Amino acid sequence: GKLRSPNWSCVFCKETETMIRLNGKHTSIMLSRRKPLPAMKVVIEQFECDTLLDVAELYSTYDSVQQIRKSRDINMAYAGSIPELSHVRHQSINIAVSAIAYHTWGEGYAVVTMPPDRAQKLAENIPFVRWLDSLIAPNQGQHLRRAAVAAVLYATYIKHRNKAMEFWLLVRDESGVSNDTPDRRLGSFLIRTAVNEG
Repeated sequence: GKLRSPNWSCVFCKETETMIRLNGKHTSIMLSRRKPLPAMKVVIEQFECDTLLDVAELYSTYDSVQQIRKSRDINMAYAGSIPELSHVRHQSINIAVSAIAYHTWGEGYAVVTMPPDRAQKLAENIPFVRWLDSLIAPNQGQHLRRAAVAAVLYATYIKHRNKAMEFWLLVRDESGVSNDTPDRRLGSFLIRTAVNEG
């Protein structure tokens, strides 16, 4: 068969003075492994953006969202444009986006919004994302990671940040003073339902 000309794209970010690949990774890797290289033309598009946020917005719109880009890729592109989130784990970024979206648009958020709309909320919620990352540290808080539960974390964080951390640490660790305290009961319930749901 014949190959059509691949389309590869990159963008120069003025803010960081770096060239960033937007598209074409898979085809360039596949072609580099062919011996001999096929004789063909490649279309290379170059863009220029002022900021990393502009790069993230360009990245999220370059391909059809349903076609190639996954929500987590778009989330990470937006998070990558926010220096304060550079040390936040990828899983925490994705959980935070889901939590904010669930709280903002309800249970059907994935139907009524597009991934870039959800990912853009990261910039407005940097302190929450970092807070969440500390709460669901590796090997801790597995039962707090579902979107609906994380949305409640977000709601309580908005209401009272310090009290939210105090309460959710007790829920996470099931460390309330007795088995009858609300935090212990909620922690046990969430752990039980997380195990039952897989």
